[in-house]
Amino acid sequence: MKMIKITSRFLVVLVVAAILIAGCSGKIVDAKSTIADGQKVSKPNIIFVLLDDVSAKEFSIYGGRGINTPTFDKMAKEGVAFNTAYASPICGPTRANLITAKYAHGNKHYSHSNTPKTTLSEAHYTMGEAMSDAGYRTAWFGKQHHDRSLNPSDFGFDNYVICKQWLGHDGPSQGRTGPDGMYGGTWYWHPAILANGAGVPTTPNDFGPGIELDSLISFVSKPADEPFFAYWPTNLPHHEYDPQADKWYRPDVPAFDRDGEPTGERIPGSLKSNIEYMDMAMEKIIATLEETNQLDNTVIFMIGDNGTAGYGKGQMQNEVALRVPFIAYGPQHVVKREMSDVLVDMTDMLPTFLELADYSTPETRSMHGKSFASYLQGETFESRDWIASQLDEARWLRTQEWLLDGNGDLWFCGDESDEQMFQKVNVQSSEEYKLKKQEMQALLDQNIPKLN
Repeated sequence: MKMIKITSRFLVVLVVAAILIAGCSGKIVDAKSTIADGQKVSKPNIIFVLLDDVSAKEFSIYGGRGINTPTFDKMAKEGVAFNTAYASPICGPTRANLITAKYAHGNKHYSHSNTPKTTLSEAHYTMGEAMSDAGYRTAWFGKQHHDRSLNPSDFGFDNYVICKQWLGHDGPSQGRTGPDGMYGGTWYWHPAILANGAGVPTTPNDFGPGIELDSLISFVSKPADEPFFAYWPTNLPHHEYDPQADKWYRPDVPAFDRDGEPTGERIPGSLKSNIEYMDMAMEKIIATLEETNQLDNTVIFMIGDNGTAGYGKGQMQNEVALRVPFIAYGPQHVVKREMSDVLVDMTDMLPTFLELADYSTPETRSMHGKSFASYLQGETFESRDWIASQLDEARWLRTQEWLLDGNGDLWFCGDESDEQMFQKVNVQSSEEYKLKKQEMQALLDQNIPKLN
């Protein structure tokens, strides 16, 4: 696997102010083993890993079977795993919500095709800009979904190593889009990789996520005065397209020995092998942080961008498209809570990063999300009453006990977190159910406007 040398520019902005974040408040969560002030550092490093096309149900911490994820299990056991974390039904709107901390009515990315003419970086205060202003050196690795004619530097990131076709790349193409499209080059074996504006030569034995992983490790290992913010939206476990066979397939992944060294062999592609590779990647990241004495001052997040293809992705019913795995882990910044019923969605991520960074700016006032940083740190926390999602005309609203789905159907969730256990309600069967649906619909209309 190739190592990419990352160059950094240093920007320090020292601002101490209160975070002003929009969002509904709900029940009070009592403090739990608050981290001692003497142990907590004001600006932790942050690593945010976004997995592609994977539901919560695939992971053992959510009841899944057959996929071995010891690293993610350890992170959940020693940190926080959220039972109900919402993305959007497909990846484009999810990433727009994440980068802007706004729902679709705020960023206008309702689906892959229903998008504004302006770029996210032109119209919004983006995640990269915000974290850079907060005093972080920033880097983006992997998939860039939006505004492909631009690069992550246009979103405020100092450095990047992404999957992108470039003039001179001699590897195969997925053949589904032009040079700037996501499918212009391959993501996995013999990948098209662009690093800080320069093409990276690769061979048929080079694995794209491996190059991204090595580059991320190089970035976080680099000595610097500023904390780092590393964003890795990996393509795994998304399928890749074979234009010759005209089919989608899951890529083979490299095999490693017990010491974590590559054997030169490949493990056949499957959802299992793809997720287990990412678990191994997270193990390597954590080991690097331990070796460089940075783990205690780092918070790591892992989340999915939508439900698993073939199960939930793009579906309207229930929350099968929306419920994704979400873990937060950091020995000196995240108290041990294990499984949590606190509701969170993708708009909450950036506000949380900024509160962890102890940074605020007037631009944060237009964000829709609510920070849960105080909850991670064991402090008393007022949780959200609801979370939401949207895909064009379809809208979802979830409270602790009730769900109004993209088809307009009402579901009783009760104290269950597994969507397969929810009960679909016939609102015509009782006046109580009819009133509950009206209440949920009013709350939805008040906060998530219809597409117009």
